[in-house]
Amino acid sequence: MAALQPLVKPKIDKKRTKKFIWYQSEQYAKIKRNWREPRDIDNRVQRRVKGQILMPNSGYGSNKRTKHSGFRKFPVPNVKELEVTNLAVLTLFTFPPGTKSHRRKNSTAPSARLHSGEEE
Repeated sequence: MAALQPLVKPKIDKKRTKKFIWYQSEQYAKIKRNWREPRDIDNRVQRRVKGQILMPNSGYGSNKRTKHSGFRKFPVPNVKELEVTNLAVLTLFTFPPGTKSHRRKNSTAPSARLHSGEEE
C-alpha cells in the first residue's frame, strides 16, 4: 500500500541552511564544531563584530505556515470523532492519544491505526 500524501505540500524556504559552528572550532581540532554560546564579555562573536561567526537567534526561524510539510497531528480519542475527521483526512494525521489505556487504544477504528503508521 502506498503512503498517504497531502493534497498541498508547501515548499519549505529556509533562511539559513549552513550550520552554526563553535567559535575557533575551525582552528583547533580539539574543539568540536557543535555550537556553544560564547561566555566571555570580550568575545568578538558575542559582541557581534563585523566579519565574525554569526550567532543563532530567533530571526533564523522557519515560517510557521511552511514549517511542517505534510500532515498535521490530530488526536482521535474515539471512533465517533474519527468519522468527523475523515472529511479532512488528507490534511490530518490521526493517532490515538498516548494517555489512553492499551485496551482502549486497540479498540480505536482500524483506519485511525492505518493513518498513524501502526501495523495491524
